[in-house]
Amino acid sequence: MSNNDFNMDLDAILAEFASYSEGIGSKAEPEKKVPRPAAPEKPAYEPPRKSPVQAEAEEWEQAEYYVDVSRLEGLLQQRQKNTGDIRPVRSDKAARPPRQEPEEDFTPHFTPSGKSYTRPEPWKKKEAKKPAAPVNVDRFLSASDREKARGIQSIVEDNQARKMAQDSALRQSRENEDLQQRQVMERQQKSRSPFKTFIACIFALLSLFTLAWIARNVHPDSGTVTAAAVESRMDLPHNLDVYLNNAYADALDGVAYIKKIYTIPESATVAPRPNPAAFGETTDPAVIQAVIAEAAELLDGQQTLWNPNINFYPGTTMQYYRDSSILVLCWKEIYDERCCTMAEIKVAHGSQFRRRIADDSYSSSVQLYASEMAKASNAVVASNADFYAFRTFGVTAYQRQLFRAEPGKLDTCFINSSGDMLFARAGELTDAAQIQQYMIDNDVLFSLSFGPVLVDNGELQYCESYPIGEIDTMYSRAGLGMLGDLHYLLMTVNHTDMRPRANVNEFGRYMYEKGCIKAYNMDGGQTSEIVMNGTPVNYIDFGAERTVSDIIYFASALPESEWAQSVQTEVAP
Repeated sequence: MSNNDFNMDLDAILAEFASYSEGIGSKAEPEKKVPRPAAPEKPAYEPPRKSPVQAEAEEWEQAEYYVDVSRLEGLLQQRQKNTGDIRPVRSDKAARPPRQEPEEDFTPHFTPSGKSYTRPEPWKKKEAKKPAAPVNVDRFLSASDREKARGIQSIVEDNQARKMAQDSALRQSRENEDLQQRQVMERQQKSRSPFKTFIACIFALLSLFTLAWIARNVHPDSGTVTAAAVESRMDLPHNLDVYLNNAYADALDGVAYIKKIYTIPESATVAPRPNPAAFGETTDPAVIQAVIAEAAELLDGQQTLWNPNINFYPGTTMQYYRDSSILVLCWKEIYDERCCTMAEIKVAHGSQFRRRIADDSYSSSVQLYASEMAKASNAVVASNADFYAFRTFGVTAYQRQLFRAEPGKLDTCFINSSGDMLFARAGELTDAAQIQQYMIDNDVLFSLSFGPVLVDNGELQYCESYPIGEIDTMYSRAGLGMLGDLHYLLMTVNHTDMRPRANVNEFGRYMYEKGCIKAYNMDGGQTSEIVMNGTPVNYIDFGAERTVSDIIYFASALPESEWAQSVQTEVAP
């Protein structure tokens, strides 16, 4: 507030002050003259007096920010004397009764400054906005444009009507065809003579009798049970020899010994269930030596890779499985400062070396853990295969059928019915016809397409470059090797206890030094895995299995009926 405003509003301020004083004070009393106190003694030092102009300027400057209430009281008394309205003002604050603060009424009628009141903007009621009127698009178009739009709309409607009519006609046509087919079948059934029905019944009875005779007289799991062998194209003379051999063995039991032959049908996706009592785990090399001695007939003079002088990995156990058709020894060792997991396998027949693809269907989108597929297949020991679903090139053969024929980039490993590993280098086979002829000539059951070839005919192979597998990188590796006839080695190098892994040429040298006459590199990394009795035995990258599209595995061919009988004989008193 400026001084000018203060002078202009002085009457209003005095009136307001008088109203407050009237409420506070009591009845008017005659004014008493109070004697003026004596002036204080003059100090020894007196500051210099200010000029009247300077004093007035300072007084106006202080009045700009401060108003002395005592001066207001004096002015009010002077004004009352002049107007004849004598109302004393009490200045005794201690005698004043407590004043009730009035509630502030913020209404439009409250005008403390004498000015009109304006309601703040947020208090105003906002009126709802009316929706905007739809824009007529046509008014922006010329007459020719509107005509074109109507023509396009007409064409669209005609096309929709035509399509609906075609769909209706197609449905009606299909219904008519179904009706005609039902009518033809009904006429054929009515026209079938009683003689034809009788012949069909006789044929069905003969078929049932034939199947019953085969099931009763053919040795279980000899490879000739039912029509599965026909579907898998097995050699009938060979199956007959197997049947006669096992029949003589059963007939001469206790008189002469004849070794039985057990095979697994090629078309079977599940092998015979292994004997749980044949699995074992130990830290004592003497136990493994005893297991090997019991498998002397199966080994047929071949020496095992396992021996008690191996530098076994500290704190690990050795696992094994043995029956009359298969021997598996599994262990970990330190080799060239690497942690190598070994699974040595000896089988009696090539049909025990098998492959299985997820969902039993090529190009299926289903992927499973190797341990899951091994359990479902009754595998004694299993490994990842080539993960064919991860790429679009290479050769994929399964159960004697060729599904993929892109041999130009990768070395291929074919497995025949004898369990032999056959190699075709990248580019040797050029098309599907040549691959199929190769499979027929070599009696191939399935293939592996990863590579490269590590060992061939007992000679170490060196690979300079290869399109997959990061061959020059320190990587977890998995390989398949042959130690002899029906004698195999599954081997992995993993990142166990932060130990180094291997590049492809180092890994090939390890398998060569272990005595492999043939060796083939398989998919590594997180899929570098060996599973025994349904459980991974090696450390897997990142500590978890990765789902894959296929596995290779080795299974027992011994029928469950035989090992179950032997178990009962051992338990009986």
